This record gives sequence, C-alpha cells and structure tokens, in this order.
Amino acid sequence: MKELDRADFSTARRVVIKVGTSLLRGADHAVDRGFLKNIAAQIAETRSLPDRRQIILVSSGAVGFGMMRLGLSRRPADVATLQAAAAVGQPELMKAWADAFAPHSVRVSQILLTNDGLQDRARFVNAKHAIRRILDLNVVPVVNENDTVAVDELTFGDNDTLSALVAAMVDADLLINLTNVDGFFAPSDGGGRTLLKTVPVIRPEWITATQAGERSERGRRGGFTLGGMSAKLKAARLALRAGIPVVIANGREKKILAAVLSGRPAGTLFLPQERGLKGKKVWLSLFRAPAGTIVVDRGAAAAVGRNGKSLLASGILRATGQFSRQDCVSIVSEDGREIARGISAYSSGEIQTIAGCPSTDIRRRLGIAPADAAPAEVIHRDNMALLP
Repeated sequence: MKELDRADFSTARRVVIKVGTSLLRGADHAVDRGFLKNIAAQIAETRSLPDRRQIILVSSGAVGFGMMRLGLSRRPADVATLQAAAAVGQPELMKAWADAFAPHSVRVSQILLTNDGLQDRARFVNAKHAIRRILDLNVVPVVNENDTVAVDELTFGDNDTLSALVAAMVDADLLINLTNVDGFFAPSDGGGRTLLKTVPVIRPEWITATQAGERSERGRRGGFTLGGMSAKLKAARLALRAGIPVVIANGREKKILAAVLSGRPAGTLFLPQERGLKGKKVWLSLFRAPAGTIVVDRGAAAAVGRNGKSLLASGILRATGQFSRQDCVSIVSEDGREIARGISAYSSGEIQTIAGCPSTDIRRRLGIAPADAAPAEVIHRDNMALLP
C-alpha cells in the first residue's frame, strides 16, 4: 500500500487519545496533576483549530487511583476488591480531568463501557451516537472501562484495547497511544532494541518477545498498571484493521500532541490496511464474540476469503459449538485458519443437516414450509467481515 504521509494528520478531525496509568501517577504514586494539566492544555490547544477538531480521551487510572486511596500497595487478586478499587478511583479520576480542563473552559463527560455491552448491536449503536452527540456539543468524552461490573475485562482486558475499539466505533482518523517510552523498540537479532519510526506490518514475534519481560516488570512495580507494549501492539492491530493509523508516543515529551498532529516524526507510526472495515463490518470483526464455528472446504474458503462471496451450504463441512440463528460465528478453513466472521442465518443443528447440500435443497432437508424463509446463503456477504 502507499505509505501514509504523517502530514495527513494535520487534517485529522476526530482523534482518540489514550493515556495510561503510568503517565497519570507521579513518583510518589499520587495523581500527577501537573501532567494532567499539561495534556489538558495540549488537547485544548488542538481543539481550538478553525474546524474544531474532536478529541476522545481514553483514560486509565480508576483501579490504580482507587488502590492509592484505599492504601493498597499491590493490585488485588480477587474480583470484589478490584471492583471496589475501581468504584473508589473512578470519581477521583474524573475530578482530576475536570479540574485539569477547567482553566481552558473545556467541559468533560464520563463514559463507562464494557466489552460485553458493545457486543449487542443496539447498545453499540447507542454508544456510538451518544459519543458523537457529546462531541457535537463541544465536550471532551473521557472514556474508561466500567471496571466495577466488567468482571472479564478486569481479569483480561486493558484500556489499550478499549482505545482501539473506541477509535473504530467513532470512525476516528487517528489513534494516539501515549505511554512513558518514545515509541516501539523492536527486538533485534543481537539482543538489542531499535526504535522504529514507521511500521507497515506488526510481526507476531514482536508481541511474543515483549510479554515475558512485562510480566516480571509488572510484578516488580506492584501491578498498578495492566497493559504493556504487547497490549499496545495488539490494540494497534485492531485499529489498523478498521483503517485507522496508530501512533505510540511518549506522553511526557514536550508538546507531543502538536508534534504528532503536525506531521513531525514523533513516536512510532503504524500503517493501516489500505481498505479498512467500515460500518457494521467493524462491529462484526472487532466487537462481536463468535458463538461457534463453521468449517468450510477449500473452495468455499477461497470464495469467501479471496473474493468476498457469501457462504453457501455446499461449501460447509461441519459446525462446531452450539449457536442459534442470527448469532455471530467464525468461518474457519480446514487447516484451522479463521477467514471471516458473520451472522449465521441458520443454527448449528440446522447447519449440520444442510452441510454440503445445494442451496435449492435446504428447504426440503430442514422441512421448512413454503411460507417460511429459507435463505440461500448461510452467511450473506453483507453480514460478513473478512479477517486479515
């Protein structure tokens, strides 16, 4: 694909900025209000452009600040205490941001999201419309996970992933992930690391190489933060699939937002797919968890994966898992590679019955009455999102 010009960011109208807990805490583990004021001033400055750039702020910190307020030195292992820390810390986090933006007459709003909530199409659309309306009212949305109720996210999630999903949901032009390092340092064969300025493709081995060191580092610092560079790389892959460029940069660098948005080579730029997913396909690919799997033969894998065709019963080998009509499922090749995700017109039991048969024989095999619907496509291409 043609390499993205960093200067293009000067025209980016809708930008998601993620700020991690490591930046929000000072040396004494208290809230670094000086940093918050600095970032708030930079955001206010970039919003004052003639076209009124829209900024969505994804802020970590609720659990970490709650731990400080409760006098906890290490991240709790039990869910209930984690939820309590989030409940205590979230108001403090929002007050800190409101105070930081107040001198610039910028209003903020709180938006708490859960991954399972966004898997519901109606709730996803409602959240999207709410954020867009808040932006239209010239307010900065401050987004965080609803850690008090999102049990799974407390255990496995991170706000790096959330920032990528929010960027995809609101059709952002750019995602800026601010951290405490200058960008992504790729491991080299000699054991060293090299700061990359531009990354066209994220290599799986980079993610693997960063995880072991992060686990030991997290134990050393007491677990105040959950994400690391591996989480940022995984999140970047999600945003790139939606066609959104990502910059990982040092949030403590002077005027970092102005540097990124003016096109200067700050941080590491990750290049998106040439044709990113849009609309309903973003939700299918990034938000909706598959309820089961449909395994297809080589011909169907090529028709779907290469040509974007609808999935027909004739190319299906079998279904695994239990799912109902209109559930999201994975389409998988014979060798186990996930090709796409889509909404199935038939249940897993029905697919086992019609697997391999021509579309014209579906009604007879399932005993469907003439007056009832019997779609020729098991998954229509309009209800399908291809995976890279």
